[in-house]
Amino acid sequence: MNRFRLTFVLLALLVATLWGGSALAASPSLLPTWATWELETAFVNGQVQAGWTVIVGGEDAAGLDVELVRTTHPISCWVDGAVAIGSTTADFQGGIIKCSLPNFALAANELIEQTWGSGHELALDDLCECRPTEKRSVEALVLPTGTGSNPIFHHPNLLLAAPGEGGYFANYLAAAGQTSTSKSQKVKKLTSVRSDHLCSSTDSCKFAHYRAGQVIDMDYQNFVNAVMYTGETTVYLGGNPNSGERFYGQMGGVQVDPGCRMD
Repeated sequence: MNRFRLTFVLLALLVATLWGGSALAASPSLLPTWATWELETAFVNGQVQAGWTVIVGGEDAAGLDVELVRTTHPISCWVDGAVAIGSTTADFQGGIIKCSLPNFALAANELIEQTWGSGHELALDDLCECRPTEKRSVEALVLPTGTGSNPIFHHPNLLLAAPGEGGYFANYLAAAGQTSTSKSQKVKKLTSVRSDHLCSSTDSCKFAHYRAGQVIDMDYQNFVNAVMYTGETTVYLGGNPNSGERFYGQMGGVQVDPGCRMD
């Protein structure tokens, strides 16, 4: 079993047993200075299961970022239209799946207050600027069958798609106001599709596109400061609410790291 599939098995077990958040203990000697989130979805026995993880971190004695505490919440997802969910995958035939993300600023500060007490909350705006040197990443197990853009995951600040036709599909990622499309490759079976956006310096940003864990394309663009919306929002599996386009084919789940440490 590969890492991607194992992650979804563990997620399914985690979300199935969570009635509320579950936090890992923080180091009491360090105080919170930043926060971020991650999202994982899976299809298990006809159901959508999703875990939204809120992460709070600080800085060690050397000034390096360290994670201090995290908590994972099951979130609500629902089907809208023609999506048939099986034991481990979903068949998208024009329908979409919507998942509701809570207010991140409130969730992060609730976790901080629970861990350190009041007086240590972060002043997070509705639209927060990300730290300049971070990596955004979206990964999904998919087998596209449709012609067109095939949107896989949509968030106000992130979009992963697999545009193509005739069995040949590219990776497409929109992040931080930039977009990149990889070369197309033949897709014959459920395959891990991943795209990253990494700004490792204030000189440039790099898109890296992967299939089954192997790099298939890279794209360098000018440096840009990313922002992240922190309010309540809806994310979409298999659709783009702005364009109305839909994903057609099989999907096995999605992992999202917005790569945005907000302070």
